[in-house]
Amino acid sequence: MIFYYIHFDQNGRLDYERFMKDEVTVMEAGLPRFKLESADRSVIEAQQRFAKRRRDHSVWWKPDSRLESVIVRAALDRRNFRRL
Repeated sequence: MIFYYIHFDQNGRLDYERFMKDEVTVMEAGLPRFKLESADRSVIEAQQRFAKRRRDHSVWWKPDSRLESVIVRAALDRRNFRRL
């Protein structure tokens, strides 16, 4: 399971621009770069590594095991949870 941070504007609507920016970060982190290697071996291609770090710190979150269990039960078994 993947848990996203979702941002809203001051009116309570999805912040679409932030959402699209976050999706670009997810794509950059997950898609390998296909290009010819540089002849200069001292250059390190770290763009994808930095995108993964941004994704893991600002786009995705990970609940602790107890909270994840509660979320899964709420999503799959509505009899145990009062509906709002």
